[in-house]
Amino acid sequence: MLESQLEVPVAEFAYPYGSYNTAAVEMVKAAGYRVGRGCCTGVAHTSTDVLALRAIMAPNDLTKFQKYLEAR
Repeated sequence: MLESQLEVPVAEFAYPYGSYNTAAVEMVKAAGYRVGRGCCTGVAHTSTDVLALRAIMAPNDLTKFQKYLEAR
């Protein structure tokens, strides 16, 4: 659906609310996505399952986001 609307390939999937389990990962893989991203904060390594990548939740306010980046 996204690919037809955007007219470009969509290879990455963001799990709704960042929540996923083994069954969700398998469905994302079966759907052909190369990468899946959740909400758990952490660092990805070369051994990390690319269908269960961690992410950092960023505020949707650019000023807060800048302060967040400066604090890290």
